[in-house]
Amino acid sequence: KISSWKIYFQKAAGFVYVVDSTDRKGIEEAKSFLYMVMDEIDGNAPDNTAVLVYANKHEVPGAMSASEISNELDLPSLRQRNWKRNWHVQSSCALCGDGIHEGFVWLFKNIARM
Repeated sequence: KISSWKIYFQKAAGFVYVVDSTDRKGIEEAKSFLYMVMDEIDGNAPDNTAVLVYANKHEVPGAMSASEISNELDLPSLRQRNWKRNWHVQSSCALCGDGIHEGFVWLFKNIARM
């Protein structure tokens, strides 16, 4: 149950969410889960908690791009909901390591600004 995660969110400086960029049918479920988690984070984590979204499996033909993932997750609307967190969607390949380092560099830079 997500509500039991509150204790972890209280001091969270960053949050990583991984999305399968080849799963076009499952992106709505990924969005629903992300929003549910963000609702739990809201009020339980610092306002400036950085959120990194990995768009994994980007090397697979037909995979959604980072900007498609951002649009499908409707990340711009989160800002309209008054979430002040910094967001970044990073294309990645967990098998070969593409994008993993770059994503964490972004996350660490944003955590360092806190």
